[in-house]
Amino acid sequence: MMNVIPVSILIVDDNPAKLTALSAALAGMELDIVTADSGVDALRKLLVHDFAVMLLDVNMPVMDGFDTAKMVRRRPRSEHLPIIFITAERIADESKLQGYELGAVDYILSPVLPQILRAKVAVFVELYRMRIILREQSIHDELTGLYNRRYLNESLPREIERTHRKNGKLAVIMMDVDLFKPFNDIYGHEAGDVVLASIGSMLKEHVRVSDVAFRYGGEEFTVLLPDGDIAIGTERAEVIRNAAHGLHLHFNGKALPRVTLSLGVAEYPLHGTTGVELLDAADAALYRAKQGGRDRVEGAGS
Repeated sequence: MMNVIPVSILIVDDNPAKLTALSAALAGMELDIVTADSGVDALRKLLVHDFAVMLLDVNMPVMDGFDTAKMVRRRPRSEHLPIIFITAERIADESKLQGYELGAVDYILSPVLPQILRAKVAVFVELYRMRIILREQSIHDELTGLYNRRYLNESLPREIERTHRKNGKLAVIMMDVDLFKPFNDIYGHEAGDVVLASIGSMLKEHVRVSDVAFRYGGEEFTVLLPDGDIAIGTERAEVIRNAAHGLHLHFNGKALPRVTLSLGVAEYPLHGTTGVELLDAADAALYRAKQGGRDRVEGAGS
């Protein structure tokens, strides 16, 4: 986990001097400050950036702050973005209520006191960073550091949809640590954890940059290979299988037995057009690898 999570904020104002002053007031807060000079410009930048908070001027020509906020809320990427309205004059309570109904979390009167602005922004920056941390924890396996099954269930349908749009291919590798249950019975679960953690580290080193590795559950692991076919998947599976042979593991000062993996490979759309079908095909190939003597790679349909 990074010590400092990068955070961007968006400042929207049609007055260049105010944009400069607001940006200067937030200097030194380790923020990526993005500015927009209109509501339209802000909406354009919201298409490509995620922000912790938006500072939004109420009084702008063509599209004022309220109209901009309405459009922001209609977009899934920014529907929950905190908005702090900035206004040069006090506004009626009914107008404030309108702003709060549009998702405003606060109002600040201009000219803005830098220390007040910094304090208010800091609250939402910290909340944003906490959400990022919690999100990362929720999609990673604590023991191995790999993505977990929950994230596989989220990302595999997206990857299949992307592959379908490109009329491409997607390979999936399912793997299992051979004889892991008897290993745990003999050496204990803590030694088993050493094995699983080491496989997690090994996978990070031996998958392609574009590939994504997951701990599927227990002693099972999965790798998605975007733009990979059955040949590429099988080749990478053999690399992983051989890399497992090179693991020299120890627990409590004693050497552990050599680890071997059985692996199954499947290809979208050849062996399945949904995530369930693709994983089932790879799992069936993995089962054949087990039945065929373990420490081997089998392709779906082979």
